[in-house]
Amino acid sequence: MALQLAKLTRPAAGSALARERLFDQLDAARSTSLIWINAPAGAGKTTLISSYIEARKCKTLWYRMDAGDRDAASFFHYLGKALQVAAGGRRKMPVLSPEYRQGLLQFSRHYFRELFQHLGESALLVLDNLQDAGTNAEVCELLAVACEEVPAGSCIVVASRVEMPTVFARLRVARKVTEIHWQDLQFNLDEQLAIARQRYPQHDITPQHIQGLDRHVRGWVTGLVLLLEQGTHCHDLKFEAEEVDRQYLFDYFASEIFAAIDAHTQTFLIQTAVLPTMTAAICRRLTGNRSAGKILADLARKQYFTVRRGSIKPGYEYHPLFRQFLLQQASEQLDDAAYRQLQSQAGLLLADDGGIDEAAKLFIDAQNWQALCALVLKHARQQIETGRNQQLVQWIEQLPEDVAQQPWLTYWLGMACLRYQNHRARTLFESAYARFKKAKDAKGLYLSWCGVSDAYRFAHDHFVGADRWIDELAWLQQNHTRPFDLDLRGHLVFSATGLLLWARPSHPDLPQWITRLEALYRRVSGTTLKAMCAGQLVIHYSHIGEMEKLREMDRRLRKLEEKRDNTALAATVIMALKCAIDWLTGELKMSDTLIDEHQRFIRDRGVDVYSGLSLSQSLYHATCRRDPERVESLLEDYLDDVADDDILAQCYFQLHSCNLQILRRNYDLALTHGDLALELADKSAVPFAQWFASALVAYLLVEKGEYRQAGHYLGVVRGIVEPMRSLSGVAVADMLQSYLAYCQNEMDTALQFLETGFRRAREKDIKASGVWPPRMIATLCALALEHDIEPDYARRLIRIYTYLPQDCRHVSEHWPWPLKIYTLGRFGVLLDDEPLDVETRPFDLLKVVLANGGRNVHEQTI
Repeated sequence: MALQLAKLTRPAAGSALARERLFDQLDAARSTSLIWINAPAGAGKTTLISSYIEARKCKTLWYRMDAGDRDAASFFHYLGKALQVAAGGRRKMPVLSPEYRQGLLQFSRHYFRELFQHLGESALLVLDNLQDAGTNAEVCELLAVACEEVPAGSCIVVASRVEMPTVFARLRVARKVTEIHWQDLQFNLDEQLAIARQRYPQHDITPQHIQGLDRHVRGWVTGLVLLLEQGTHCHDLKFEAEEVDRQYLFDYFASEIFAAIDAHTQTFLIQTAVLPTMTAAICRRLTGNRSAGKILADLARKQYFTVRRGSIKPGYEYHPLFRQFLLQQASEQLDDAAYRQLQSQAGLLLADDGGIDEAAKLFIDAQNWQALCALVLKHARQQIETGRNQQLVQWIEQLPEDVAQQPWLTYWLGMACLRYQNHRARTLFESAYARFKKAKDAKGLYLSWCGVSDAYRFAHDHFVGADRWIDELAWLQQNHTRPFDLDLRGHLVFSATGLLLWARPSHPDLPQWITRLEALYRRVSGTTLKAMCAGQLVIHYSHIGEMEKLREMDRRLRKLEEKRDNTALAATVIMALKCAIDWLTGELKMSDTLIDEHQRFIRDRGVDVYSGLSLSQSLYHATCRRDPERVESLLEDYLDDVADDDILAQCYFQLHSCNLQILRRNYDLALTHGDLALELADKSAVPFAQWFASALVAYLLVEKGEYRQAGHYLGVVRGIVEPMRSLSGVAVADMLQSYLAYCQNEMDTALQFLETGFRRAREKDIKASGVWPPRMIATLCALALEHDIEPDYARRLIRIYTYLPQDCRHVSEHWPWPLKIYTLGRFGVLLDDEPLDVETRPFDLLKVVLANGGRNVHEQTI
C-alpha cells in the first residue's frame, strides 16, 4: 500500500530553488486547459511543478505515470485511488468495466468532468512522467478529451520527456494549451550560480566558474550537479560543439561517484535498483541491510538522485538516469541466475505490499512463471472487478503454453476476455470445463459452465450450440451437488436462467430457475446486479403474459432508480426496462423527450454496449404509438450500433424495419424485411426471434392473400409459443388465426379464435406484443364489438391505440367513438360512452342547429 501511495504522492520540493521566472510563466499558463512541460530527463520538470505548487499553495491531485497506465482501465483505477487519497477515502470514481469499452471516449469525458467537480475550483491535476505510459497509447486520446472538461481556473499539467502528440493538435489550434519546452527550463547562469552556492556554501563558486561549466551542461541542472559533485572542469570529457550527450555525462560522473561509495552501500544500491519504487522496509528485507532507511533518507536529503514521497512511511525512487545506471551495474556484476533471483525476490516483496503491477513485471522479466501464476490466481478477481482485464490477459499470455494449460488460469483468461472477446472467452471456458471435469473439480465446473452461459449472453449474436450446455447443466447437477458458496449459487441462478430464456425457453426447469432468480433479486443489494436480474425477469414475464408482475417490477425499478449508489450501467438497464414495461403494458406514458434523454445519457456515460437494447425498446414504443417517422429516425441510430456479424441484432433490425413498413402499409417491402428477419432468426437459434419473425411473415401473407402459406407460418408460431407456455404468444397466435379465417370469410372459425385470443389477453391484461399489427388488431376489435366478444377489452385497445374505423377491414356500429350524438327519436350526447347532461342552454343551441340541417343555419332562424 505504501508503494501505491508513492505513485499518488507529490514529491516534496524541500529546499529546491524557487524559479520565479517560470512561476510567472505557469501563472499565465493556468488560463489554458493544459500545460505541457517537455524536457529531457534531469531537466527539473518534477521539481519545478512541485516547488510551484508549494509556493502558490495550489489545490493539487498528483499522479505519477508508468508503463501500467498504457492500459486505460489501470490509469482510471489508480487515478481514482489518487482522488480517494486526496479526499481521505470519501470519494469514489467510476470503474472502467468492460461495458464502457465501446464508449471509452464518452466514459473519459464523464470521468474527468466528475473528477474536477470533486477537486473543486482552481485545482491542478498533475500527470508526471507521461512518457512512461507511451505517447501513442490510448491514454493520450483520453487526455485530449479530458482537457475539454477542465473548468475555468483549473488545469491539467503534464511533465514529459517527449513532445506533445498530434492528438492534441485541435487543442493547440484552439489555444487551450501552453507548452513549456527545454529551452524554457534550461537553468540560466544566475540560477545555476544560486544552485551551486545553495548546495556547496563552503566553496567559493564564482560566476566565472559557472560560465565555464555551462559550456558543457548548457542549462542541464543534473549535469551541473554532477560536475559540482566532482569538483572538475571536465578536461577529460569530449563533447559535441552543439549538444551534450547527457547519458554519457551522467554515466561518466555516476561511475566516479559510485566508485567513491563504500562496497556495502554499492551493493545496497545495485540490489534496490530493481525496485521501481521502494520503502525502507522493503529495501531492508530485500538487501538484509538494517541501515536501509538511513541510506535512503541520506540520499534524498543530499539530493543524490533519490526522490522522497510522503512523510509517514515515505516511499522513495531513484532518478530515472541514476536507476538506469545502477541497473547496468547490476547486469555487469551479477550473473543471469543471481539477477533473476533478485528480481523474483523483489517481486514477492512488492506483491506483499500491494505493488501487483510492478511485481508481475519483475516476475515476467525474471521468467519466474511459478510466482506469476500464483500472483494471477490470487489477484485475478480483483483485476476484473476494477476493469483491468486487458492487463490480466497480458500477464497470462506471457506464460509458456505448458504452464498456461492449468484449468484455473484458462478460466481466468476466459473471464478477462469476457465482454471484450466473447467468442474467445467461450472457447476458453469450454476448455477449462473439460479440464475441471477431468480433475473432478466441482467449483471449477460450475464456474466455467457459468462462463460459457455468460459468453453466449454477452455476445448476444447467436445461441447455436447452447443446447449442449443446457444438457450439460443437467449432468452437472446430477453428479455434483449445487455449490454452497452463496455468490456462486447466485451466479449459477443468473447464468442458468439467462441461457434457458434465450436458447430453450420451453425447458421444463425454467419456472424453477425463475423462482430462484426472483429470490436472488430480493436478496442482492447491489443496484447493478438487481437491474440485470430484473432484465431477465421482464423478458420472462412479458412472454408468459404476467402483466401484473411487470407492473410490480416497474414499481420496484422506480425505487431502485432513486438509489444514490446507482452505476451508469444500472441506470442504463433500468431506463431500458422502464421503456419496455411502458409499451408492453399498453401504458405508453413515456414521452419521446424522456426516451431521447435516456439515449443521450447512454452516449454521455459511454455505456454503448447497451445502446442497442435501449434503442430496440424505443423502437417498439414508437411502433405501438404508430409513429413511422420516429421509427425511421430511430432505425438509423440502431443501424449505427449493429455490427455486420451480429446475427441477432441484424435480425431485430429487420424486424423493426418490417414493423415500419407495416405501419406504412407497404406490405411487399415489409415481407422482404420479414423474410430476412426469419432467415436471421433461424441462424441465431433464438426462439423469441423465431416466433416474432414467423408471426410477422404469417400476417403479411394474409394481407397479400397468400392464405395457405400464412397458415404454414402460423403453425410454426404455435410450434414455438405453446411449448414455451407463452400466454402472450398463444394469444397473438389465436388473433392471427382469427384474422386469417376472417379474411377467408370463415366467420365461425374467426369468431372462435377471436373469443379464445381476446379472452386469454383480457385475463392476463395483455395489451401489446412484439407482433401487434394495427390493421389486424383494429379489425378484430370491430369484429369483437359487433359480436359482443370481450367488448370492454376491445374498447380499451381502441382507446389505447386511438384506432379509427379506416384502420380496419371491418366497420362496426358499436365502435367506441370518443364523442357520440344521437338525434333520431331522441337527443343524447356520450363522451367516452358516458352520458352528458343535455338539459342546458348550450345543448339547446346545438339542438336548434341540428334540427335545421346542422350547417349554415342563419342567426335569424335560431
